[in-house]
Amino acid sequence: MGGGEAKQSVGDRLAVSDRMLNQFYTSAVGGRAQCYDPTPMGSDSSPEEAIMTPWRVTERARHAEIGSMLAELPTAVRDTIASVYGRGAGVLSDDAGTVKGLLRSRIESAADRLGLLRIALQPTWGHGSFLRLAAHHERARREYAKRYPDASPPTSDVILAFLCDAAGEGQQRARFLASLRDACEQVRTEAVAVFDEVRSARRQAKSLAEESARQAEVEEAEAIKARARVKVVGGGLPLRITDEERELLRRKALSRLYELGALDLESL
Repeated sequence: MGGGEAKQSVGDRLAVSDRMLNQFYTSAVGGRAQCYDPTPMGSDSSPEEAIMTPWRVTERARHAEIGSMLAELPTAVRDTIASVYGRGAGVLSDDAGTVKGLLRSRIESAADRLGLLRIALQPTWGHGSFLRLAAHHERARREYAKRYPDASPPTSDVILAFLCDAAGEGQQRARFLASLRDACEQVRTEAVAVFDEVRSARRQAKSLAEESARQAEVEEAEAIKARARVKVVGGGLPLRITDEERELLRRKALSRLYELGALDLESL
């Protein structure tokens, strides 16, 4: 793990992971069915050039990396994260975009209960929404069973309608909704912590790989220097020799010159 990562508190690390997850699910980088066909534009850049800019390439690589980290998570954890950060996490709707699970208010002039519920279940830190998570949480189901003991097992739509009614009751249900929010936040925090472990492991592996690469470069540079020290010049004379080797070579040269008659014995 890198030095900066090691100095971060758990809360700081979770905040970083929270931002990454929010950016992943709200980004258009990984969107499907995007049309990149050339179209008339008011600039000299084509759509193909726009999506291949260095910034977009980096963003796509980052998006893909987060996606691969999510793929390493257990299915239940991944589903929890998607329910909090995923597309439409703050609105439950059908394929046509119609909000599901809402009952008619007892008071026609009552405020938007779904809006009140969103506010009541707003995370105390980070991003996302607990609306979907709350509609499936056991605490909400237990509260529903207390209110309607003879009712059939409720669907998530029924639970959502029940929670919206609770939000519309104001202070009478504030304590229950606050406890439900805290319960959802604990589930979300645990899921983000699992993601953060994968993210930290990736960072550590990357740091180790970079350090290994740097060490390999240093070792290669030292090897080059070592080879240069033993490299020989034209007549077989090493670039660097000891004084003893130099004296021996001098005497051999003088002896050779004597044999050739170029020197007399006294000069040796």
